[in-house]
Amino acid sequence: MKNIHRGRLAILLTSGISTFLFVRHYANSDKPTASYDPIVEETPSQNNTKYILLYTSYFDFINWDHSTKTKGPDFFRSTKCPVTDCVITTQPDLLPSIDSFDALVFNAAERWPQPKPALRSPSQLYVAAILESPAHTTHVLE
Repeated sequence: MKNIHRGRLAILLTSGISTFLFVRHYANSDKPTASYDPIVEETPSQNNTKYILLYTSYFDFINWDHSTKTKGPDFFRSTKCPVTDCVITTQPDLLPSIDSFDALVFNAAERWPQPKPALRSPSQLYVAAILESPAHTTHVLE
């Protein structure tokens, strides 16, 4: 009988100490907090239009088989694109400098006649567009 009391007392004592240590640890630990960045309302004066430059031609198609050198938001709306605040162009002089474009698109299926731009902004994307398999490109893809 004494062994049963000692066993129960040991379990009760272990549970009590564990609970005490858990509560003490939780009370002394940093409470999780949520931090949210303030939401800045976009004003109409902010221009979020993305400018995409088709830097190379698409084989013999200088305008990548488009009828005009520049396509704007109306073109993207007409194609039911979910993002319409874009301008796509083959004219590098549309913006003040080449690093002002948000993205440059290169036809990766053939060697580029001109070198990559010397300037590039940290946020500028380079896009390698290719429909052909590597076996059907006219140069080694590097």
